[in-house]
Amino acid sequence: MEPDFNKILKEKYHYRKVENLTDMLLDAQEIYGFLTKDSLQSISLHLKMPVSKVFSVASFFDGFRFTRKGKYHIRICKGTSCHINHSKFIIDSFVKELKIQPGQTTKNGLFSLELVPCLGVCNNAPSFMINERLYSVDGIVNIKEIIENLKLEFTADGIAKGS
Repeated sequence: MEPDFNKILKEKYHYRKVENLTDMLLDAQEIYGFLTKDSLQSISLHLKMPVSKVFSVASFFDGFRFTRKGKYHIRICKGTSCHINHSKFIIDSFVKELKIQPGQTTKNGLFSLELVPCLGVCNNAPSFMINERLYSVDGIVNIKEIIENLKLEFTADGIAKGS
């Protein structure tokens, strides 16, 4: 059963201080996996501020999501080192193969794509991560093959679990 977010707001943030806005957003994202319209509305009502201001703060920070992450969450570095080492090729390849843009999730919920400011592995640029696995591209990378292998892994997991 999903926790009652309004109850959490009332119990944890009973002082209704705007200084708690980012913490409230973090709580909502932790509960739902992303910021839902309802969670933004609840925060807005709790703080007695327009939902547009709540959304403005949430959309300012890269860490907040407005769509659910896929089972395989792909984060591509767009930092300077990755950029000059042709990360655009990686971005374009994922966009082409998944048929989604950064910030989106595939219709089947399997993949989501995100551009991040830096992954902190500049000496291995360009780089991307799928969930917690780091990929450093030191030559030709076959994005299509990576995606196909993940689909096979997903199917094998489903069969192994009896689904």
